[in-house]
Amino acid sequence: MTERAAFLARDLDQARAAVMAGAELGAPILILTPEDSAAALGVLWTQELAAHLRREFPGADLILAFDCGDRAALAHEALRAGAEAVCFTGSEAQAHGLVAIAAELGRTFLPTRPPALDLSRLSPKGRAAAAKAWIGNPAGRADVDPVVGLPGTPPGH
Repeated sequence: MTERAAFLARDLDQARAAVMAGAELGAPILILTPEDSAAALGVLWTQELAAHLRREFPGADLILAFDCGDRAALAHEALRAGAEAVCFTGSEAQAHGLVAIAAELGRTFLPTRPPALDLSRLSPKGRAAAAKAWIGNPAGRADVDPVVGLPGTPPGH
């Protein structure tokens, strides 16, 4: 898979900001649902979000990943129900089987959560600029503060 800028989006407006930035820059985007959110959101929510974004931004290169945490049954169900991508952070043995299912169905399987910009931590007015900066700085994506999901500030600043 091409290096994609990853974004954590909790709602349509946050996802829209990321996809709009990606579309404007011609960059591939990965939208992640919140960590271990599969049971709370359901796969239909994710599919509807992806369909809406594709209607609004038909030329955008995006993948929307449904985070199943360590719940193999939910990841399996999501893949079979049509989720385009799942993030599963459970055991390697379970992941092995899920990788095979994802490949058979032509879906994307993520065994870890990539560094992602958490758009819920930003004001609606600042999301577009932050998303573009995130896309434009692939090297800086590894320096993400996992607590807030924003690029870390060097000590002393």
